[in-house]
Amino acid sequence: MERNSRMAASGRRSMARGAVFVWAAWAAALALVSVAGCGGGGDDAANDAASRHESLRSVIETLPGALYDPPKPAPALRLANAGGAPYDLANERGRVVLLFFGFTECPDICPITMKRWAQVRGMLGADTSRVRFVFVSVDPEHDTPASAAAYAAKYHPSFVGLAGTAAEIDQIALAWEVSKGRAHTGQVFVVNKDGLIPWGYGASATLPEIVRGVKALAAAGRAAAER
Repeated sequence: MERNSRMAASGRRSMARGAVFVWAAWAAALALVSVAGCGGGGDDAANDAASRHESLRSVIETLPGALYDPPKPAPALRLANAGGAPYDLANERGRVVLLFFGFTECPDICPITMKRWAQVRGMLGADTSRVRFVFVSVDPEHDTPASAAAYAAKYHPSFVGLAGTAAEIDQIALAWEVSKGRAHTGQVFVVNKDGLIPWGYGASATLPEIVRGVKALAAAGRAAAER
């Protein structure tokens, strides 16, 4: 996707979702968190937060795919896993989440995406402790929580696979603006540690580019958490 078209698309999506976050506000929020965590040295903390923010932005802006500027809040995602326990995306705060919508009998896009995830995970090394890979089936007529979980685990045991009822998937597909059923794209949403989506990528993104973006977001999360 060309840069001008993806920026225009991201702007439309941000306005449609009513996002109120801007890159500058995000940096200011990081600064406030740092000041509160240090209990002093406000100027140094603010400078550190601003520096981290600019460094992160400089990486994200060079990546292929959809840039959300301002980053948009991730819609709600709540489904039961294969064991019946609830999975809630909101509980992933502090982690970077790669989120993909597909179906288990997909012949091409899904297996390619999942295989690339396995490669990305291997390339991330120690950073995987702050990264979650989540596959969500949008084919409720054929996929169950058990089959979705088994499908994701086939590519790596740590991958999360989710499915739901037709009503649940209807609601999720509408909120995330994705197609339901067996017509879908290769879009992967990347949710940062604060539950915002600054970036999404598709088939054009190379493995090194995906790893670079995820590492930048994971490092930003680690820097804030360590203060």
